[in-house]
Amino acid sequence: MRERIHKRIHALLMSLVLVAVPVLVAESETAPPAAATETEIVSELESPFEDVKADSPFLPGILYAVEQTITNGTTAKTFSPYAICTHAQILTFLWRACGSPAPSIDNPFPADIETNAYYYQAAVWSYEKGLTDAGFDPYAYCTRLQAVTYLWKLAGAPEAYGDGFAFTDVPDDPDALNAVAWAVKHSVTNGTTETTFSPAKRCTRAQIVTFIYRGRDMLQA
Repeated sequence: MRERIHKRIHALLMSLVLVAVPVLVAESETAPPAAATETEIVSELESPFEDVKADSPFLPGILYAVEQTITNGTTAKTFSPYAICTHAQILTFLWRACGSPAPSIDNPFPADIETNAYYYQAAVWSYEKGLTDAGFDPYAYCTRLQAVTYLWKLAGAPEAYGDGFAFTDVPDDPDALNAVAWAVKHSVTNGTTETTFSPAKRCTRAQIVTFIYRGRDMLQA
């Protein structure tokens, strides 16, 4: 199945290069795709999971995440797209998306983060990359702002904030403003309305893998 998915994703990515696709409003599966061309592309994919519809705007990201072994289904037939993502999970997804590099520093965390935890290497790597500090809670839920900030930092933390920033609910903090502006500029995600980003809204598994899928070419290991 993985080989078939890989070939299908590759072919559809080549189609996307030739089609100008605007930013998706894909924060819920009920939101319609932004363009007819995108609807046609998504409808060509087949979902291997019973809880992910074939026309879901999340399906390309989910297939990409499975094919790249970033994550897999929660069972053989389900992906649990609406399960809320923890920091341990998103950092593990990002670590795998960057090639699962071995961290080059010693354990910076308190003893309550055990070395046999599934997310241990990802957590040490994230500390080394400046994504987290020693006090982060692996089981806390990840918000939209935190997710795009992780991605923004892995993209090199570029300056992106400037004129035309429309969101009134983003904290007045340089990292937050630049991360959100970067995410919108590069179509990683968009606002929940024209003037709100909903930075404190919790991210689901489907949203996280979709963000990673859209930002994949900008991530730095």
